Amino acid sequence: VLRAINETRKVINQLVRIYGAPECINVEVARDLGRSFLERDLLDKRNHQNESKRKKAKEVIAGLLQCTVDDVRGVQLDKYLLYQEQGGKCLYSGEELDLLSVLRDAHVCEVDHIVPYSLILDNTLQNKALVLAGENQQKRQRTPLMYLAGVRRENFVARINAMYTRKENALSQ
Repeated sequence: VLRAINETRKVINQLVRIYGAPECINVEVARDLGRSFLERDLLDKRNHQNESKRKKAKEVIAGLLQCTVDDVRGVQLDKYLLYQEQGGKCLYSGEELDLLSVLRDAHVCEVDHIVPYSLILDNTLQNKALVLAGENQQKRQRTPLMYLAGVRRENFVARINAMYTRKENALSQ
């Protein structure tokens, strides 16, 4: 991988010397090569929709916090998107969350990796949950199903199933 990256860098540097700096560089990874034009186009549209959604979310957060869009931090954006996705509730306990408190106070809620990052190195939003800080501390390096037991576990599974089967903004598999 390092050799391939180094060779790519050399080629790009030579192109810059000959033609000047490009406006953009599109890199296709090997998994994309097997996809049809329609599949890649659909993926591109989905990426643009996600980008637009994140931009709108930043504007909403800036309005709530009375700051500029540039002042909105990445963790605030993640918290807002997860808050919306989870219906304003802690994913593990089911307790209602106050959006302003979530955005302003880092100690109220935390963004937790559902499957611990150290196990699968997945830092995407699909592997994150907005949870009360105490729940995250008690969960430690476990999955939610390892952490929760009894009625709390049943309620968690019911919350996930409800989020998965809803028509609007359904969870991915």
